[in-house]
This record gives sequence, structure tokens and C-alpha cells, in this order.
Amino acid sequence: MVRTAPRRAHAPGSLLSFGALAAAGLVSALASGCGGGGGGGEAPPLSVSFSISNLNFAEDGGPQTLSVALNSSLGPLTEAVSILVSDEGVGSATSGVDYTAFPPQRLEFPIGAVDGDQLSVVLDILDDSDVEPPESVRLRIEGATGGAALAGPTVLTVEIADDEPKTGAFAFATDASGGVLANNQLVTIANTPLGGSSSAVRISIENLGANAFKWEPPVLNGDAGDFQIELVEVNGTPLPAPLPASLPVANAPTVRPWPYLRTSADLAAPGALVPDVDALSALKAAPQLTLTDVPWPARGAASEQSLTLELEPVPSALTDAAVLTIDGAPTTVGELELDTTLWRGAVAGYPHSRAFLGLSCHGSRGWIRLTALGPTLHVVSEPASDPDAAPVRLLFDEYLPEGLERFDLPRCASAIGLTPTERAASAMNVSAPAQDTPSIGAAPDVASVPTGAWSPRAIRLILETDTEFHDLFGSVPATINYTNQLMSSVSDLFERHLQCRIDVVQLNVYPGGDPFVPQFDADALSMLAAVREAYAPALGGSWPVAAELVHMLSGDNLGGGVAYVDVVGNQDFGFGVSGDLTGSINWGTFTGAPDPLIWDYSVLAHELGHGFGSQHTHEYCPPIDRCYEGCETSVVCGESSLMSYCHLCPMGLANIEPRFHALTSNEMRRLMPSNLADPMVGGDVELVFEVRFQPYSGAGSRTTTVSFTHDAPNLPSPFKVRFEGVAQ
Repeated sequence: MVRTAPRRAHAPGSLLSFGALAAAGLVSALASGCGGGGGGGEAPPLSVSFSISNLNFAEDGGPQTLSVALNSSLGPLTEAVSILVSDEGVGSATSGVDYTAFPPQRLEFPIGAVDGDQLSVVLDILDDSDVEPPESVRLRIEGATGGAALAGPTVLTVEIADDEPKTGAFAFATDASGGVLANNQLVTIANTPLGGSSSAVRISIENLGANAFKWEPPVLNGDAGDFQIELVEVNGTPLPAPLPASLPVANAPTVRPWPYLRTSADLAAPGALVPDVDALSALKAAPQLTLTDVPWPARGAASEQSLTLELEPVPSALTDAAVLTIDGAPTTVGELELDTTLWRGAVAGYPHSRAFLGLSCHGSRGWIRLTALGPTLHVVSEPASDPDAAPVRLLFDEYLPEGLERFDLPRCASAIGLTPTERAASAMNVSAPAQDTPSIGAAPDVASVPTGAWSPRAIRLILETDTEFHDLFGSVPATINYTNQLMSSVSDLFERHLQCRIDVVQLNVYPGGDPFVPQFDADALSMLAAVREAYAPALGGSWPVAAELVHMLSGDNLGGGVAYVDVVGNQDFGFGVSGDLTGSINWGTFTGAPDPLIWDYSVLAHELGHGFGSQHTHEYCPPIDRCYEGCETSVVCGESSLMSYCHLCPMGLANIEPRFHALTSNEMRRLMPSNLADPMVGGDVELVFEVRFQPYSGAGSRTTTVSFTHDAPNLPSPFKVRFEGVAQ
């Protein structure tokens, strides 16, 4: 908190002249090119500016003296220079309530003033007893005389921090500039071409209180399909956010070299990198990781280089506590003491880089990107004679792994011909019948959510597999390792788009033969029926543990995947199948990677998306895309998102951006069952959302209202923010 001398009387108003510059609390930082109002290029020889562009004071700070600087390379003034300082009236603080009214004030630098001389105005901050978020006042310099220009910071934002103790929950929302958002406030987004995307507009939700509050995932109304919202940061850390049990530790990062050894000087040679098993196992003890000597292969005219990655742990979708059955015999994942670690971060020295790695002696996978639009380097696990020491290859987008061939892409199976109570994902408005489901429990007590913790909504998932899936990897540990890497990457997608994590509570592996006998071979629908027969109470089945969905991971040729629609928590229909899995993922990169590197990720996210309530993109009206017959009968191939059939067009999965379209993600958030445990925002937590205007429904003005339902006592619920853009 910033404190000054005791409050004193002050008469705002008249002209202040050079000389009275030693007042208590004078801010004397000189302009350094930061802040609003300044432009690029050569500085004018004579100008006036605020000494700084942003200041912060406590609410009980009283009068604060703010300085205006003369910037001159012409020597002493031969003519007086004056400027007008006024209150813009656009800050969130209220004149006459949060600060004494600030009328326009003209300041004059007299003849003889030199570079660096300063004048001052006083902003009188008023204390009150209200519990409130930070508030701001914006002052502006204008109307320069005497041949002076306005350059440097010509707008000064003063933020006033509340000084009342916040013993309960206290929420507030801000925009990208830090300005507090009022309920139902309108945010205008730049005009955007139809079919394009605007830059991201950020809004933050913060808890300044001591107790947690419930803050449900946002729901968009109006032109919802034209606006995408994602959760991108928690407490300044990009998602996926650490779980409360693994909050960032204040220790220095563990420094380790790249845990793979080269067997050939040529990184493109088959089996070029083999694991250092002990080094991989040692990574489990690292709370944060600096990974050195990571090779970036030669590409084109560029020579090979060595990178350093700064990494943080990623929450595992498959924890040690999850039930594991091996040919029906129960144990836990933790009993196997696997060495799998999951990481995300950036490349040191590359400000726009990103990296995602799943590391294990049973197979490592992931990707590294140096720039937002540059090439992506994939870490690809190779089949090995020893599944406990799987080698890796480092491959750019344009290369296929040794031994992996392109294949005819499957599709999400059609369910035409099924009885009305058994329809799966195929056509608009097709879903399983509604079913009452027991509550899985209320949100945790507010006192049990630790300060700094974000507890997102979670869906519990049982994973079934077949023997063909196990045989892709050759051992139970390698199968579990890949399943964890795949599910954790998909869970990251769901947390960003839906603010809902996926927790695997049971995994069943069958090295000796699985119990599922589909009626027809190579048929995803038959496999779905076999899974349903084993689980659905209506058919004599049962769920072995509490969960909301069951999903089959199949290495068999099933012709694609299939799932029931909008069935989270439905014990008789909460099933899906992902078939034709290859054992390779690219962790959701946006690069048009070779088909085998992205099929597993795409089909799993697609079929789980059906379970969460989304239809195919061509089945919405108007259609999100026209890559398949649906709302419109004509087919027009193009690019689209995860719930589409655009992978059936030329270029295959290169047409699929591995993310959910705004309309589908909003539909899934809207259909989220109310009996799930509430997401909780602990004290001193900030959630950052990004909103993009992505018009697809037509040209002209588009508006959506983002609604957040919550139980913070100081804000109306739902809390709403309106967004408007013009599609050109």
C-alpha cells in the first residue's frame, strides 16, 4: 500500500506555476517513452508529457501530487508554454465519491524553464468504507501553447486500491487495460472479415477475498456462434493450470539435459534417439524443469541447433489413484510406479514459442514451436523391440515417421436405422433419452479451497480398451503411458474451451484378450453396443466406479468412432468409441500434421464432444461448414474444427483445426449437467479469458452476451459482459 502525509486541505483550481515542485508525495519519475499518447519516430524538440503513464495509490492515501514534465532540446524557453490537464471521466472511479472533483487545470512553464522542469497537479483521493475492486481515474494533457507538442505519456491512469479487509469472497471483472467491467457492459471488437478471426480480447475474473466462490463456465447468448471464448491463464500461468495439490513451488527449476541419447550423427536416421531410462525417471521429482541440449534438427538451409526449454508440470488425467485392471485383475496406476511426466512451457530466448511434452521410457511424445507461425517439431515415439526403452524421432510437419503410412481416414459412424432410444451421433437432434442421475456431490466447502487454487469442473471417465490397443504398444506400462499422454492433452482442450477437466477414474487393459464381442467386425456401432451391454443397467450391466462417461479406446479397424449425444451422467447411454487408433498424437498442434500424428487426438476429442452435447458442424443450421451433407445438401470442402467431417475432403486431417468451434463449445457448456461439482475460484486467484470475434453466420453487426453464474456476494448473478463486432 502507498501511504503519504496526513490528509490536508487543498483547493483545486487555478493556474499552477513553475516553482512549487517540492510538495509532499510528488511523483518525479521522468518520461521514458512508456504509456499512452506517445508515438514512434523522432521526438519533437519541444514537448510536454506526464512523467509516467500509470500510478497506483491506496484508497486512504489522500492527496497525491502528479507531475507534468517539459521536454526540450532548445535550451531555456523564450516563450511560455502552457497545457490543460483534465479528467477524461472514463475511469471506473466516481468523481466526488472516490476522489475530489478534478476540474480542468491549465499549467504554465514560464520563460526560462528548461528541459526536465516539472509542474504538478493534485488528485485528492477519498477514502470510504465500501468493499470494492480497484478503481481508476484517467487524466489527459491537451491544448499545448507556445509551439510545444504533446509527446510521450499524455494520458495518466491512476489506479486506487481499496483498503477495506475482504474476509469473504469478493469477485470483480476487468478488461485488458485493467479497467473494471460493470455488469452488462459492452465491449466492442474490431471489424472482422466474414470467416476470419479478430485478435483476442481479454477479460479477467479475480477473487480479492479470503474465501472461494463458485464461478461456472460462461454461456453465450445472441450470436453465440460468432464469438469464441477460452480460459487461457490462471494466476498468470497459461493453461493447463496445476491442480491444487500441485501448485507452483517457489523452488528454483531443476536443470536436466535432454534425456535421449543419439545413436547417429544424422537426426533423420531411423531410431536416432534412445532413452536414458534413469534420466527420464528422475524427472518425476522436478517441480519445475529447465531442459537443456534439446536438439532442433537441420531444416532447409538452417543448421541444427540446441535449445533450452523452460517447463512446468501439466496435470495428469490419469492419476496414481485411478483404478487399473489388467485382464480383469484390479490394482491402481500408482502400483506400477511409471515414470511418465507431462510438461508444457516455452523455449528460452523465443518469446512466442511453445512446447508440450509427455516423457517416459515407454514412449515420449509432444511438440516444440519456436514462433507462432513457424514450423513445429514433433517428438514421435517409435515402435521398439523393448517397450520399456522406446526410441523417439524428431520430425517436422512435412515428414512421416518411419513405418507409419498414410491411411484412408475413418469417420464418425452413421447411426441411421437404429431405434429412437439407441441413436448415436449422426443427425441433428439425435440423442439418448433424458435420464435422472444422482448428484455427484456439492462443491467443496469454501474453507477447503486453498488460497491461490482454481478448482475447475471435472468429468469422471472410465476408459475401456481392447487387446488391439494394447498390442500397439507391446506392454501394459507402455499402454498406460500413451493413454495418459493422450487423455491429458484432450483434457487440456476441454479445460480451455469448456472449463471442465477430464479425470480418468478407471482404466481397463487386456493383454490376454478383451471381453468385448461386437456383432460385426470393423464396425464402430457394434463395438458401441458391446460396451453398452456391459455397462447399461437397463441391459443388466453396471458401472464399477462412480463416473459420468465410459469410452472405448480401440486399436482395431472399426471405420472410425461413434458416441451417444448429450449423455454426461447418463448411466444407460453415456458411452462412446474411438476406433482405428494408431498410437501417435501431436498434442493438438494447429499445423496440418501428417494424419497418423493427429487422428487419435481428433477422434477422441470429437467423440467426447458428442457425449458433452455437440452435433457435427454440418448439422447446425446455418451449418458451420459444408464438408458433408446436413443442414444443406450441397458439399463444399474447406477447413473447420474438431466436430466436422472436413477430414473426408482432400488434404484429410490437415483441414481440421484441433479446437472446438465457438458454437459447439458454447453448446457443450450450456448442456453441462447441473449436478456436477461446482468449479471454485479460491482467494487471490485470477482467471483470464480470451474472446475472439469469428463471424460465420453472415455479414453485419453481431452481438453476444457472455453470462457467468456465480455465488460471489458482491456481484449480480449471472454477471454479464456484452461483445459486439461487425463482420465485413
